[in-house]
Amino acid sequence: MRNGSWNGLLGALADSRLDIAAWLGNTEARNPYGDFTTAAVNIPLVFFTSLPRAAVKWYGMFFVFSNETKSPMYLDIKKGMKYLPRSSMTQSMMKTALESKTVQLEYDLIGQIIIAESLTIHPTFIPVKMSRTPLFDLPVSFVLRKYSKLTETVTVNVGKLQNTGHFKKWFDQSLDAIRSRGMSWLKNVKAV
Repeated sequence: MRNGSWNGLLGALADSRLDIAAWLGNTEARNPYGDFTTAAVNIPLVFFTSLPRAAVKWYGMFFVFSNETKSPMYLDIKKGMKYLPRSSMTQSMMKTALESKTVQLEYDLIGQIIIAESLTIHPTFIPVKMSRTPLFDLPVSFVLRKYSKLTETVTVNVGKLQNTGHFKKWFDQSLDAIRSRGMSWLKNVKAV
């Protein structure tokens, strides 16, 4: 905030309204205000595109994000890019699945949750293609109040759960549970 304080999770930790928050990536700006544990998961930033023939030229995407490119092709792509608020992610993912030449840049786990909740027709069918190689990985961890006496204990346990694959297993089980509902969301839409 303008006065140097934080709102949201970090604000609640700094004001002693919370003891621990989950799934927050550490940054240079956040580090002084909380104790971050070992990374619980890495969330890759990937592209989601429609099926069946989807190909993204990575080098092209980097040029699109540059003020320096002069190529008309990359400038046209840049003009077509839309930056959407988090509240529009589900609609955007549905559009990505249904329209050709549409690409959504999203964190892997968030995209998979949206797909499982909103685009599952059959538990084994995934209606979009996800890139195999991420742009980058965002390490995400738990954060505790700065100088918390629990930081070391929580960090050790988060490390154990991460090393044994428990976080990934729990996430995969959650996705399976959502996907197992199959077409129930479609039946609700048809009933309206």
